[in-house]
Amino acid sequence: MTTPEKRKPAPAKGRPRDTTAHRSERRPDASAPADGQLDLFAGRDQAEENTDQWWADTAMTALTTIASTGVEFQCYDLVEQFGLTEPDIGKRWGALFGKAARTGVIVAVGVTRSRRPSACGALTRVWRGAA
Repeated sequence: MTTPEKRKPAPAKGRPRDTTAHRSERRPDASAPADGQLDLFAGRDQAEENTDQWWADTAMTALTTIASTGVEFQCYDLVEQFGLTEPDIGKRWGALFGKAARTGVIVAVGVTRSRRPSACGALTRVWRGAA
């Protein structure tokens, strides 16, 4: 009887994973990555750069205003309480909240079901002002 050959494990698909540090410590600034490294924040940086400046300024004003109250809130509260219009692309919310979190305006405190009708009850972060 012959013994079956052992197969080599298949190579991992997708981009290589950097496990050296938390992602915020890998490249905390917006400088270009070193040659041969993946630009992990290219999408985030591009979303921030391509956002309509009027919307970004208005949204950040509403965000800092609600953050200063000390109450917990979710993204949709900016639409409900301040009448903020939806951005052209929904991912711009992530760029806005990410920038506010990186600059110390807000901190994530949990998750809850979104009240946004189009979200169909999906999970969303709960935030509170950092100050």
